[in-house]
Order: sequence, then structure tokens, then C-alpha cells
Amino acid sequence: MLLFLFSEFFLESLIFLFLLFELCFLAYLSSYFLYNPLTFLSKVIYLFLLLLFLILLSIFNSLEISSFYKNGAFLHSLTALVTQVYILVVASFVLIASRSYLFNRNFFSYEYLVIFSLALLGAEFICTSSNISSIFLSIELQSLSCYVLASMHWSSEYSTEAGIKYFILGSFSSTLLLFGFSLLYFSFGTFSFDNIQALNFDFKPFSLQTLSLLFIISSLLFKVGSVPFHSWVLDVYDGSFTSIAFFFATLPKIVFFLFMAKVTVLTFSYYSILLYFPAFLSIFVASFAALWQKRIKRLISFSAISHAGFILIALATSNFFSIKAVVFYWFFYIITATGFFLLLLLSTNKKTYLKYIISWAYIAKRNVFIAIVISLILFSMSGIPPLIGFYSKLLVFVSLVIEKQIFLSMFIVSFSCLASFYYIRLVKVFFFIASSRQPNYWLQTSSRDVELLLITTLFSISFTLLQPNTFLNFSALFSIFFFS
Repeated sequence: MLLFLFSEFFLESLIFLFLLFELCFLAYLSSYFLYNPLTFLSKVIYLFLLLLFLILLSIFNSLEISSFYKNGAFLHSLTALVTQVYILVVASFVLIASRSYLFNRNFFSYEYLVIFSLALLGAEFICTSSNISSIFLSIELQSLSCYVLASMHWSSEYSTEAGIKYFILGSFSSTLLLFGFSLLYFSFGTFSFDNIQALNFDFKPFSLQTLSLLFIISSLLFKVGSVPFHSWVLDVYDGSFTSIAFFFATLPKIVFFLFMAKVTVLTFSYYSILLYFPAFLSIFVASFAALWQKRIKRLISFSAISHAGFILIALATSNFFSIKAVVFYWFFYIITATGFFLLLLLSTNKKTYLKYIISWAYIAKRNVFIAIVISLILFSMSGIPPLIGFYSKLLVFVSLVIEKQIFLSMFIVSFSCLASFYYIRLVKVFFFIASSRQPNYWLQTSSRDVELLLITTLFSISFTLLQPNTFLNFSALFSIFFFS
């Protein structure tokens, strides 16, 4: 039985066995005063890279198998496997960047790695879940771990406040999701999303089916940080550790947008129109609210809300091209968010942290390479051609044009121009504004891990600039497997 589970749930079993090893090994060594959990974290990074190599081998071995279904709870397909590998890559980036950051902040608690592994395990199960019960348990495993991670900076009252707000609002969101699932089961009499898709023939505007979708979509909008369920994003990003905010901004977004695509595009395609209102509201609110932000992480949180709105617009069109746009936007957002948070991690010192935008004034005088890299990332976020952000937003516009939503596409273009203002304002601060609040240091910490990741991110942006068709072709291939 154990061999069967290990063969069918290869990645999940490896992460679970590693989690058990962490609980035994780290809990025992934590009683030793001279033991540093960050030393163990460096070994974990190599293990994650080994797991990535093994998963890539399993992808090549399963190319001939489109999907295989086990016990009605999990659907193992090539789409889920590719997403799991993508999540593993992002998790490896976060762990590599966390090592030097936690050392600079004098944080040596072994619980960080244990809770992180639990969140990763929940995210991996979300990718393969095809059942109401399994998806809810996987989401709760991932969410409960995130609540603890948000409040892990125990000496900070802001982190405690962020964790409490996240827990209360997240519990309310889980209640909406569970209530929506119960109504969905009452409507169709089955837990399987495949059976629900087969039984779902026509559109019923006034039914339990519509009511259940409203609750489910509302809960998922909270998970991805969309307006009007976005208030937790500002406090959690600003109050938690920067490495944890890096985790929140990347990995959970992948799995929840994938599950939202399964619900709104595959199972209930005619209900995807409900995503238009929160999508446009997210872009509208984020574009205006970010203009008055003075703290760097609150600014990037509004940027994340705006990008979530763009992905929701692509999902609302509910066609083959929309999935291609969503997948490409995944790559764009993860690459640019990774580069931006790596620069935030590089600016962290044992004494202080550059939390205000004015603290970054005239950094080109102290480190022109960093100023150029972060400007390139900001230009990409704003959608200036020919960077990756331009292609990602262009695909969203094309998906709207295909559905003949010309007025809505013009609306999005207008607010994209408005959002470019606060990105370009940061570039102005970096190159042309001097301030008396400038710190006496800049990047004095020798963080080779973060520097290597930053170079990798810069290479990804440059490669996309030279060869955008590579990512476009992969997005189209992912869409084919998604609908198959």
C-alpha cells in the first residue's frame, strides 16, 4: 500500500517524508544552543533541487499519459505535474532567498522551515485535487500554514496584527468556500468536479447552483487578493517578513488561479462573466490607491492586486486564448515579483531595512547596476514594450477583443497607463531625487545566494525580451493540455 501511494503521489510523498524528517531532526537539535537551523536550510535547498530533477524525469516518463484518475479525489495530469514543478521552482527561490535574509534579521527558529513545508505540501495537493473534499482539505492545509507564517515575526506587533487579520478574514473565506461546496453538492449530488461538469448542461440564473458559485468565487477572490476582498494583502505584505511576503506574492497565487480556472473555465464556463466586476474593480482601486503610498511593500501589494485583476479578466473571457494569457501572465508576474522582492531582500541589513520609498532615493549613485535592474523590472511591470510585461498585458487585451469587448479593453488600456505612473515615479526616485533620509550603507551584506537569484531573474527577463515566442509557445501547449 505504501509503495502504491509513493508511486502515484511521488512528489507529495517526498515532501511529506521530508516534513516528518524535519519534525524529528529539527525538534531534537533545537535544544542545542550552538545549533543554527539556517545551516540545515542550506541542505534543504539542495534537496529541493534534487526533487526538481526527479520531477522533470517523471514528466518525460509520463508524456504519453494524458491523465489518470485515482479514487475520485485526485486527477494526475500533465497540466498538474507541470504546475507542481513550477511551484517547486518558486519554492526553491524563496528558500534560497530566505537563508541570508533570516540570518540578517537574527531569526533562527526551526519552525519556519516546518511551516513552509506544510504550506508547500498543501499547494501541491491543490494542483491535483479534483474533488470537493480533497480540494477543501488541501486549501485549509495551505491556508493555516500561511496564517502562522504571517505572524512568525514574533517581536513585531505589526506581524502579530497581520497574522490575526489574515486568520480572521481567512477563516471567514473558508466558511464561504465550505458553504458554497455544500450547496454545490446539494445541487448535483456528487463530490467530483468531473461529474459536476458532465451534469452541468444549462445556465440557471436563479438556483442553488448559481448561489453556490457566488460563494465559491467570493472565497477564491479573497485567496488571490482581489477587490473587494483585498484588505488583508496590505497588512500581511507590510507586517510579515519580506521573505514570507515574497512567498505570499508568488506561490499561493499560482495554485488558486489554477483552481479558479478549473471552476470558471472548465466546469462552469458561463459563470465566468462574474469575474469581470472584481477584475475591473481591482485594477481601478489599485491604480488610484498606489499613487499615495509611501511604504515600498504596500506599493508592491497594490501592484499585486492590479495584476490579479488582469488575470481575472483573462479568466472572465473563458476561451482557449484566455488560458494561454493566464499562463503567460503567470510567468511574467512571478519573474518580475521575484526580481523586486530579491532587491528588497538585498537591501536588508542587521540594523535597519529600507521600508519607505524615499529611503531608496538616488540609489543610482551608490549602486548603478541595482538601479538599472530594478528599473527594468518596473518598466516590465508597467507594460512598456518590448519587455515581458507588454506581451502579457497584450494577450489579455487580445482575449477581450476576441470576445468583442472593445470598450472594456479600452478601459483597461487607460488604467494601465495610469498605473505606469507610480512605477515610473519609483524610477524617478532611484535616479533623480536626493534625500537627507538616505542611509549610510547600501548592500553591505554579502548575500551571494540572493545575488545569484537576481542574476537568474535578470537573465529570464532578457531571454524573454529576445525570445518571447518560447514562452508563448509553452503557454499555448499548456492550454492544450488544460482542455484535453
